[in-house]
Amino acid sequence: MAKQNLPSLSHSTQTNRIPISGTTRASAKSGQWGVSFQFFNQLDYFGLGEMDTKWFVSVLERLKDLNGIDLHEFITSTPMRSNNRYHPIDWNHTNTPLKRTDFSWVRKEIIDNEDDFPFYQFQISKALGRVIGFWNSSHNLFHVVLLDPAHNMQPSGGKYKYKVDKTSELSCEYTDMAKGLSHIIHEYGNQPEFSDIIKKLKLVPKEFVQRSVLFISVDGSYIEELNNKIGDRCISEVIELGILNLDNA
Repeated sequence: MAKQNLPSLSHSTQTNRIPISGTTRASAKSGQWGVSFQFFNQLDYFGLGEMDTKWFVSVLERLKDLNGIDLHEFITSTPMRSNNRYHPIDWNHTNTPLKRTDFSWVRKEIIDNEDDFPFYQFQISKALGRVIGFWNSSHNLFHVVLLDPAHNMQPSGGKYKYKVDKTSELSCEYTDMAKGLSHIIHEYGNQPEFSDIIKKLKLVPKEFVQRSVLFISVDGSYIEELNNKIGDRCISEVIELGILNLDNA
């Protein structure tokens, strides 16, 4: 199954590292809890390309409502767990398309420690899918790793016959830029004449991984001229043209 390490929607991992000590199996304290998208990703069968704006608003509203529920009640109350379809991921479930080791973008010390960091899912709604992730070691922050609008992580039996539905990934300006840079690095990385520029470009994806957004400052008077020159070209075409024109500089 093809996977891409897309940029996470978070601040720098240098400043938001998860404490590894402790255990997520400890009883959760009462109080409010939060949600993090530091390790969010899209994969085959877990893409958001088919979802409309109302679905995204539903997800935000659902997370807002859940975060208002007392943490201890959300985790320990049997009716609450049942109503929210909150339970650990069963990696041996029929036709489950992923294994725990497939989450290669999550830190290895977390993936290798299933006892302290088991993965869970809870529902957005019965019809709108599931949220998949794990708790931090303090058990007060839920890290979302996937959104599952098609119910593919734990396919239903009965009339659904454990069917797994195809999805497509939804891109944005930042993910398109990251893919464009990766394409250029792959295309020209082995050509000695471009070694200097490739070394510099290789630094950029790290910024995407660590900070999720690359900020570039451009003088206002240059914007219109830049837009006219770029036209309908994608970011990879722009970068490629720039590299090729280095020979004429």
